[in-house]
Amino acid sequence: MVKNDPFANATKQVNDACDLLGIKDKGLREYLAMPNKVLRVKIPVTMDNGKLRIFTGFRSQHNNDRGPYKGGIRYFNPEGGVEYMEREVMALSSWMTWKCAIVDIPLGGGKGGIYVNPKTEKISDAELEKITRGFAYKISEIIGPAKDIPAPDVYTTGKEMTQIMDTFSKLNGNQYSPGVITGKPISMGGSLARNVATGLGAAYTIREAAKVLKLNLKGAKVVLQGFGNASTFAGEYLEKM
Repeated sequence: MVKNDPFANATKQVNDACDLLGIKDKGLREYLAMPNKVLRVKIPVTMDNGKLRIFTGFRSQHNNDRGPYKGGIRYFNPEGGVEYMEREVMALSSWMTWKCAIVDIPLGGGKGGIYVNPKTEKISDAELEKITRGFAYKISEIIGPAKDIPAPDVYTTGKEMTQIMDTFSKLNGNQYSPGVITGKPISMGGSLARNVATGLGAAYTIREAAKVLKLNLKGAKVVLQGFGNASTFAGEYLEKM
């Protein structure tokens, strides 16, 4: 039993929405709440000290009724352990489904991750590449431009996305496959707006919400939680509004 189960929270949200919509069919509720597939893999890696270490990775594919699964890959080790991370990835894949649907993007919801923290565990670049390519190999059969398109997330960057794309391409007859991943460096076919997109989107959302609430953003104070890719640019753009 996972404490503070994130997937239980996601399921409750679906059921609450069904209540509001008058959806009583239990089968339909379950269909909307449960992922279509959750893949759990082990990734054997020979570390720099010559010892073998096994990492655990996940890919949750929640719903693809509107298009290919879409969602990030995170490298993290939450306090609840591997089981908690699995439930977290399942929840995040569900939320990706609804986020894409709300803004009418023809994609479904997916999410993935590996139970590792490259920062606190002091994983070397060489070790991290082995982990990334090992994970890409294990999920290669279920991802692809028309199947499931991963992206960066917590502690992953364009570098890891390039390694995933390269591994996938090699496994598919050395056929260059830039569409298998987003968040690539610009030199590898990435988007010019990728780095700022999340923060800028948050800033636009806050601006529009402020209009509805009749809140003047000039001189308003904003609280940022963390200072990563999202909050950094959100703060920067909000300051200009």
